[in-house]
Amino acid sequence: MKTLVPILVLGIIVTLLVLRGSLKRPKPEAGWPPELIAQVEANKEAREQVKAGNPELFTAVSQALFQADPIGITAGINTADEYDPEAGTLIIPRLPSCTSEEQALQVVHEEFCK
Repeated sequence: MKTLVPILVLGIIVTLLVLRGSLKRPKPEAGWPPELIAQVEANKEAREQVKAGNPELFTAVSQALFQADPIGITAGINTADEYDPEAGTLIIPRLPSCTSEEQALQVVHEEFCK
C-alpha cells in the first residue's frame, strides 16, 4: 500500500501536466513512414463512414468485441472504443456477405487470427 500511493500521486501529476500542456506527448505518427500514416488516415475515414452509415450496428459490434475481448487488449482499463478499428474497417464491411451466424463468427475469427 505504501508504494501504491506515490505511484498514484505520480500518475495524477503527469495527467495534470498533460492536460495543462506542460508535458507534451509525442505524436504517435512520429517517425512513421508516410505511406503508413496515409493508410492509417484512410482506415480512420473508412471507419467513420461505416459508423455514420449505421451507428447502431457499429456500436453493437464494437461493444460485443470489447466485452468478448478476443485478443485480450481491454484488461479492464481500456476504453470501450478499443475495438472500433476492427468493427469499422474489417468486420462490418464483410457482414453483408454472411448468410448465417456461423459465417459471421468465421469473419470475426479470421480478422483476429491473421
